[in-house]
Amino acid sequence: MSAQTPNPAVEALRRAIFSARPDGQLPEIILEVDSTTRFSWLLLGREPGSCAELLMVYAAVLAHGTSLTAADIARMVPELASAAIQQMMNRIADERKLRQAADAVHGIHAPASDRGTLGACRPGIVGHDRFWTPPKSA
Repeated sequence: MSAQTPNPAVEALRRAIFSARPDGQLPEIILEVDSTTRFSWLLLGREPGSCAELLMVYAAVLAHGTSLTAADIARMVPELASAAIQQMMNRIADERKLRQAADAVHGIHAPASDRGTLGACRPGIVGHDRFWTPPKSA
């Protein structure tokens, strides 16, 4: 079986879709959204106590928002244990908290200038180049 040749129409559509979007890796995007909305604070009911706790919230949100299990997420984020991710998933599963956080995220209009705890955690969360980035157009 040989690979299919790329379809120029598909490539053109992909470039058109992503040309209006800023480049970014998923961890950067999550941090930017959280620094604007503080959805992690809304889910926890307080400011995250550490970078590890913040990473746990992000892992739990990712698991809830996808068909991935806590074990799947733990394989992607080796510094987190599957049981700990599952515990955080259970902790933030309150529908009211999830609705409040989702409403905050949907209300984004401008980037935040105050990064606080989130900015301090950036080096530990960002840095994995595992996500597809659209090619630059010529």
